[in-house]
Order: sequence, then structure tokens, then C-alpha cells
Amino acid sequence: MNNEIKEILKENLSIIEVIESKKSELHSNWIKNIITLLVGLLSILVAFKSDKPETELIHLLFSLTLILLGLSVLSGVVYLYNAIDVLNRKEKFHWESLSKRLRGNQEILETSIKNKKIFVFFSWLFYISSVTSVICLICYGIIRN
Repeated sequence: MNNEIKEILKENLSIIEVIESKKSELHSNWIKNIITLLVGLLSILVAFKSDKPETELIHLLFSLTLILLGLSVLSGVVYLYNAIDVLNRKEKFHWESLSKRLRGNQEILETSIKNKKIFVFFSWLFYISSVTSVICLICYGIIRN
């Protein structure tokens, strides 16, 4: 491979790294905003719950909404930790790769770091519980009035 092609490849890899980093940052910020909204919604619901007697259905919908909101917040926090876990594993891989190269092993090692299954589970749990909690809240509001 000549130097011109190497430079083009380096430039493309650099652009991809910048895009991937920006995408990851935006995704994390988006999840943080959703978690903030869910915590606010949970706080408001608990603070302004009326003391008047409710039917069993209304009580069930309210309780289910609170449970789903809490589940959304907790799963979202665990889901956000995934970014830290991936960076830790990438760092470990690069340190091991550097160590092998310094000892004379010049083979090219591929870095393919996938999300752990537990974080995939929590990402799905976050999205499903968030959407379901909003649906339950809407149903609660409609039935209550």
C-alpha cells in the first residue's frame, strides 16, 4: 500500500472516530434527558396524589405507572453505565495490544467490543417501561376524569 492510500485511510478512520464519538455523546445526553423527565414525572405524581378514594382500576393504573416510571429510571441508569463499561474494555484491549507489540508480537489484533447482554436487556427494559409508563399515565388521566 502506498503512502497516499494510507493517508486517505487514516483520514477516513479519523472521521469515523469523530462521528462515533459524537453519536455516543448525543445518545447518552438523550437518555439523560429522558431519565430527568421520568424522575420529574414520578416526583409530581407522588407529590400531587389526591387523598380522595379511588376505584380499584384507578388505583391499579396509578400504582402501575409509578412502578413503571421507577423501573424506567433504574434501567436507564444501568443502561447509561454501558458507555463506561465499553470504554473500560476498549482501554483494556488497547493496553494488552500495546503490551503484546512491545514484546515483539506484531500481529494485527481486531477490536470488536460488543455490548454485554445485561446492558442490552436493560436498554430494552428502559425503552419498554418508559413507553408503557406513559401509556399507563395517559389511561390513568382519561379514566380518572
